[in-house]
Amino acid sequence: MTPRRDELPKLHDLRWSEIDPRTHPFDPATARAEVGALAPAAHVPPPPEGTDIWERIAWGREFAGPWTGEMTRALHERFGPWVLGWGYSAEGSGGAVFSWCCPTDSVTTPEQTLDRVAASLCEWRAWLEELGEIYERHPMGSGDRADVWERAATVITTRVVERTQGAEAWYMHCAQALTWYLTMWGLSLDTAVEWTELILEGSFESWIVPGDSAVQEVARQVAAAPWEKQGRT
Repeated sequence: MTPRRDELPKLHDLRWSEIDPRTHPFDPATARAEVGALAPAAHVPPPPEGTDIWERIAWGREFAGPWTGEMTRALHERFGPWVLGWGYSAEGSGGAVFSWCCPTDSVTTPEQTLDRVAASLCEWRAWLEELGEIYERHPMGSGDRADVWERAATVITTRVVERTQGAEAWYMHCAQALTWYLTMWGLSLDTAVEWTELILEGSFESWIVPGDSAVQEVARQVAAAPWEKQGRT
């Protein structure tokens, strides 16, 4: 589905070719300056005084959350769709970054907030670059596809576990990383999502780091998917 012009695409709806860092130039050394030059940087919402938790939650919903959305939109316009995971925190949202937690906790003073945005953006970028290197080391077109897929699934899953530290819903990002790998090597997005979600559903749990044998077994099941019966893009 094509999003309306005023809507941002969803990260899980994107193929690897759309977020591949090789196609989107980015210099981490200038990230903080770039973030500070974006329009939302001029109006970081001040957090409420006091320690009332409900007041802070309401402020996060009414001010910090919408501001974070504005920042995401500005980053998207400046750098491209790869930035959509910049606030994809491992602490509570199944993501892969630790520099940003959530709007309610991460939006503080303007200086600290923009520092966090830039740090998280760089962290996310570095992670995408690492994933890209892993994907390149396991080309689906070489040798038996099922064997290549099984090895790749094992490596990717193991690395996602390490990266996310097995935090809440980490397996969601694992499914995302596996899906991107498959789309990079020609599988349709719908089929890639179907494969990964079908196999990963119920296989892993939040806050539990699976052992090597569990990862290998899931990779084996993933590799057994009927490639020949699926369409390729």
